[in-house]
Formats: sequence, C-alpha cells, structure tokens
Amino acid sequence: MRFTHLRIQIAFFIVMSCCFASISAYAQTVNVDFESFPAGKGTPKDDLAVSDQYKNAYGITLSIDQDKNPNTVKDRIKPSLEQRGKQKKGAQGFFYNKGRLYDTEAAPYQGQLGNFFLKFNAKTPAKSNLLIELSRPATTVSGVLWDIDAANAKTYEQWKLTAYAKVNNAYVPIGTFNSPKGTPFKTATTYDGKPYAWTFDSSQLGGKSIDAVLIAFAGSKRNGLDAGFDKLGVVFKQAESAAPVKPQTMAEPTPTNTPTETPEIEDASEPTIPTTSDATQEETATPTESSPETGQQFSAPQPEEIMPNSPAVPEPGTLLLLSGGLFGLMAMIRRKYRK
Repeated sequence: MRFTHLRIQIAFFIVMSCCFASISAYAQTVNVDFESFPAGKGTPKDDLAVSDQYKNAYGITLSIDQDKNPNTVKDRIKPSLEQRGKQKKGAQGFFYNKGRLYDTEAAPYQGQLGNFFLKFNAKTPAKSNLLIELSRPATTVSGVLWDIDAANAKTYEQWKLTAYAKVNNAYVPIGTFNSPKGTPFKTATTYDGKPYAWTFDSSQLGGKSIDAVLIAFAGSKRNGLDAGFDKLGVVFKQAESAAPVKPQTMAEPTPTNTPTETPEIEDASEPTIPTTSDATQEETATPTESSPETGQQFSAPQPEEIMPNSPAVPEPGTLLLLSGGLFGLMAMIRRKYRK
C-alpha cells in the first residue's frame, strides 16, 4: 500500500512538472517602461546607459543605430535614460514648448510619461535612430514616441518606423510607415509634449514574425533633436510544439544467401524561409486634446494595455488535456485510499 502510494505521488509530480513546462513554452507579453530593471541589473537613474539590461530576462536589446542599417554593428552606441523634469547635468530629452518645461508631458497626458524614459543621445538627429532587437520572434511590438514637433514649416521632426524579420542571419524589412510630420507648438496638430503611440502586428504583415524594429529619424531638423521613447510592449510568438517523430518499422530479414538491402529512410526536408518584400504603409494621425494620439494601428493592444511580465498562457486544448490528466490522477488516488 505504501509503495503504491509513493508511486502515485511520483506520478502526480511528473504531471505537475509537465503542466508547468507546457505553460512556460507559450507566448509571453513583456512591458518595458524604464521605471525599473530586472533583478540584478541595478536601478534606473538619469543619463544611465541602456543596452542589455533587458536582454537576459526579456530577450530585448536596445541601441542607437547611427547609420540606419540594422545589419551593421560598428556604428552602434548605447541610448541612455532621461529623468522626468529638468536636470542640472546632462542633456535633456525633450522640451515642451507650450508649457516651457523640460521632459514633461502636456497637461491632458499627465502621468503617462512616468519618471524615466529613453532619449536619443546621438550627436545629430540623422544619427538618432533607435534599434530594438528581440532574441526570439514576436507577433506584436508597440511603443510611444514623445514630442514630435517643429520649429517651423521647414525644420520639423518625423520618424520612419520599420519592422524586420531575420532571414539567414540578416534583417529584412517586412513593414514600414512614417509618423506624422511635426508642426510648431502653436498649431492644432502639434505633438508638442504629447505621445504618439505606434504598433506593429504580424497579422497586418502577412503573418510574418517580428525580430527587430528600427525607429529612424526622417525629419529635416539638422541639430537640437528633442524626443523621447517609452512604453515598449512586446508579445513574443507562441512557441510551436515539436511534432512527435513516428518510429520507423523495419521487417526482420529472412535467412537467405542473398544480402538484403536496408530500406532507405526519407529525411524530412526543412521548410524554406520565403523571401520578403518591403511593405510600405503610411498614415498621418491628427491629435486631439481629449484622447492619446495613436499611430499606425495594426489591430494590436495599445502599450498601456500590455501588463508587465504577464504569465504565459497555454492554448485551451493544452489546458484541457492537463486538467483531464490531473482529474484522472486524483480519482485514482481516491480509489486507492478507499481500498
């Protein structure tokens, strides 16, 4: 009886282990708001360089790509954090012209900026390009750009956002669009001190997974760029379960003087990765004072809807199978104890 009970306990732990293993293999949603780092990576502070603090825990690497080419690495530098409000030392992130405030959001959006955000710290606007690299494919990538404005009609800020898939160890563009063109702060359409939310979703990219996103400067401003980036949201692609391998059966050889040939086993050919073409989409949004500005929409959740470090969620079929196994095991335990 004791031996049987021990075997039941062992079986129970095996089933539970399989349950947790199955859950961890599924999609994960991550939100990076730069208000904190993963354990062991320190504490955010003004002008702190950011690169791989989120790499091990979240699979996210951030860098300033000065030549706008994600396939080159020598030109890259580290972006840095900027603290809300004016600081005595270091360059500021952006200037809210209407309110005459540094690194502070416009009144209707108070509280959305947070205490820290990422700033573009290259020497010139042309080199201020943020590259977001992911260690595994994602279905959705989103974020918020702050303070897209202009000094005048000829000197404006604008951003070109491009999603990339990795094919043969090289980044290939799979979708792109431009942010609205910045306008002076006195105009009705200005993004002065306001957020511009954007989203890439694989459902609008021909089902292609996203491995990187480049936010490249596309405006006419030649110096004095002021901008901020915040609320990076990533929904990683659900891990695909490996299909079980069907064992090959071979007939026993019959005694004969003629040697028999071993049947050939056909190798399963690996699927070829289709080449991708650039998909160009452009959209200009008009901001309003009553609601947050929204960029290119790909039917994906807005950054504020992405919960930080949400647990992975398995498919309903997997839950049903695991639940059935657990209920069956519990029933067996009850029958054993009744005896």
